[in-house]
Amino acid sequence: MKNTNQDLEIEELAVEVMDMLCVALHFAGAKQKHLQELLDCYLQELELIDENTPYNQEQMIKLIELLKSKYPQYFGA
Repeated sequence: MKNTNQDLEIEELAVEVMDMLCVALHFAGAKQKHLQELLDCYLQELELIDENTPYNQEQMIKLIELLKSKYPQYFGA
């Protein structure tokens, strides 16, 4: 199956979103060496949210706050 330009654009956007999430985690105090682990944790927590719950900035902030409380070892100096 051949990738179309639209498929490539979607993949590029997905990578950009993950990069932006890493930036948000950085400014939330995440340790650089744990960013990939935190991305994985974020996606796992996202799967647990009721699909009827809107995914917006407020929800993203709540997820990052949840990560900070569940995985404090990944944050800080």
